[in-house]
Amino acid sequence: MKGNRNYAGFYPRMLAHNIDLVILLPFFYLIGHFENQNSLLIIYCTGLYIVFHALFEMTSWRGTPGKKLLKIRVLLESDSENLAFSQVVIRNASKILSALPFFAGFIMVFFDGKKRGLHDRMAGTVVIFAEI
Repeated sequence: MKGNRNYAGFYPRMLAHNIDLVILLPFFYLIGHFENQNSLLIIYCTGLYIVFHALFEMTSWRGTPGKKLLKIRVLLESDSENLAFSQVVIRNASKILSALPFFAGFIMVFFDGKKRGLHDRMAGTVVIFAEI
C-alpha cells in the first residue's frame, strides 16, 4: 500500500483546513465571549483546535470533516494506519512551528516528495487521497 499512495498536496489540505475553521469559528467566538484576556483566549482556542483535529484523526475517518469532505486522510508514514493519540497531538501542536517563520513548515509540502509539512515529519505522518 505504501508505494501506491496518492499524496495530498498543499491546496486540498489548505481547503480542508479552511472548512474545519468554518466549523470551529462559532466555538472560537463563544470562547471569546466569555474570555476577555487575549493570552488565555489564544491558549483556549489553540487547545480546542488541537483537540478537534486530534480526535477526528484518531477516528476511522483519519481526518477532520474538511478532510473527509475532500476525501483525504492522515496516516502513518509506515504501512500502519493506526494513529496514536500522542502522534496526532504532536502533529497538530507542531503546526505552530510549521507557521514560523512565514509558514515555512507548510510551504515544505510543495517541495517534499511525499508532500509532508514540518508537522507531518515531526509526527511521522502523511496525508493521502483516500481510495474510493
